[in-house]
Amino acid sequence: MKNKTFELVKALMFAGIAIYIAISFNSSLANLVQRSGISWVTSSIILRAIISLSFARGFQLFIKSIQPKFNSLLIFAIGILIGFLISFGAQPIYNTDYGNYGITEMIIDIPELKIQTNNQFDLNSKPAIIAFFTSTCSHCKDASKKLGFIHTIGNSPQIISIFPGSKEDTENFISENNGNSFIYHLINNDKFFIETAGGSFPSVFLVDKEGNTIQHWFGDELNYSALDLIKTHN
Repeated sequence: MKNKTFELVKALMFAGIAIYIAISFNSSLANLVQRSGISWVTSSIILRAIISLSFARGFQLFIKSIQPKFNSLLIFAIGILIGFLISFGAQPIYNTDYGNYGITEMIIDIPELKIQTNNQFDLNSKPAIIAFFTSTCSHCKDASKKLGFIHTIGNSPQIISIFPGSKEDTENFISENNGNSFIYHLINNDKFFIETAGGSFPSVFLVDKEGNTIQHWFGDELNYSALDLIKTHN
């Protein structure tokens, strides 16, 4: 009886680890990247593997405790499948999560950007992320949180955010979406803002110290692979 109880406790422990990581996937991923220095792509795969294997082990222990004659390997394999589904349910794998979907053709007219920001914009001869955000865009909020995190842990160059609209809306956006470490500028010229950004938001440029485009991403294209590429240009 004691052995059976012990096996059930272990089963719950392994299943609990899997479910906890699945529920807190994004924060667990960020912690793993920060503490280990492993890439975003590799870290996300490791976490999914931990979820699947931990749940599989818990499932195996649970079934064996109540039906010892069942095939352990078959139970474990079924547990891996269920664990992956849990991982997928908590944090879906989107078709843009992996791979570089950026482009290099878009450029920013840096001299004109300086004019539009009353000569406040300055790269200071350093590489940068230049991000065009709107304060009501959901993808902008996601991108801002990602960029704010990687900048905080030292995995990105300087981040310069460009906004239309009011100073109040902009400051609310950056305070609510991990952007307090950003340099930000406001542009009142909507035509210039939209054309430079390419008409879709967020519009995120990785540029060298002269302002030449290294890579550019729209919308949800700022994925794990993009974060790893940004890290290499810190």
